[in-house]
Amino acid sequence: MLVMNLVPAHQKGDLFFLRNFLHNYRLCGTMEQVLTILFRKYKSLRPNCEEDEKVKDTLCSIFTIWMDFSPDDFYDRKNRDVLNELMFYVMLNMPSSDLLLRLHILLDQLEEPVTCQTKSKAGESLCRRLRAYLGLQNAVTPELMT
Repeated sequence: MLVMNLVPAHQKGDLFFLRNFLHNYRLCGTMEQVLTILFRKYKSLRPNCEEDEKVKDTLCSIFTIWMDFSPDDFYDRKNRDVLNELMFYVMLNMPSSDLLLRLHILLDQLEEPVTCQTKSKAGESLCRRLRAYLGLQNAVTPELMT
């Protein structure tokens, strides 16, 4: 039930609630459970709707604070699938947010150690994720876009 209060509390400026939640949520749930509840509650966010835009901004802020407050949750390889779900949610609902770039970088770091070769493939991995999520087999690849 506390998860349902995250967005309203944050919108009211109650940062204590969020910090307290992030400090204690593991006592009764997992990162995946928290995100599942948020995704279900905020699954139908409309573009160009002032109220929904406020919710999107609030969710971006909550996720960013969570990443800063509890980095271990995000750098744990066992949470990679959950992070992919978060990234797809952000792609669909907040595609121009800084959070999307931050999640993309984080997921790339979790996939493999950084080398010169993997740095050159960073743009390709985002396209791969997009194609996989959208189920596109023959989507335009980065090489074709240049």
